[in-house]
Amino acid sequence: MGPPIPEAALNTLEWTLASGGALAALLVLRIILLCRIRYRIGRGELRIRLFGVTLRRIRYDDIERVSKPRRRHGRLQYENWTNALHAEHRELVIHRHSGLRRKLLITPGNRYEFRKSLETAIAAAGGSTLRSGAAGDDDSEGDPDPAAAP
Repeated sequence: MGPPIPEAALNTLEWTLASGGALAALLVLRIILLCRIRYRIGRGELRIRLFGVTLRRIRYDDIERVSKPRRRHGRLQYENWTNALHAEHRELVIHRHSGLRRKLLITPGNRYEFRKSLETAIAAAGGSTLRSGAAGDDDSEGDPDPAAAP
C-alpha cells in the first residue's frame, strides 16, 4: 500500500464531490421545473404558470404583435419563459408596448395554433388589432394569391 493520504487533501476531495453533487442536483431540478411551465390564454391576459401558480401575466392591450424569432443571436433581449431545452422550432416572440424587456420568448407545443388562438382571444377581448409581423415573417407557405396582387 502507498503512503497515507493527508487529511487536508481528503477534506478538499470531500468538498469537491459534495459541491459537484449539489450542482448536479440543482441542474436536474432546474430541468424538471423548466419542463413544467405552461401557457394559458385567459380572458384578458396571457398567463405563464408553473404547477398551477401564475408566474407572469401579460395583458392583451400590452401586446403589440406575436411573431417567430428573426435571429438566434441576442438572447439577452428576450424575457425567457421557454419550457423546453432545444425547441427552436417552437419559439414564439410576444412583442410588448411597455416594459424593460419588450420581447417575451415562449415555446408552446404548436406555435402556429397557439399564435392563432392568442390573436383570436385578443380580438375577442376588444383589444387593439395586432400589427402584422415584420416583412419576411409570413408563416404561410406557398405562393401568394395572384388575385390579390395589384
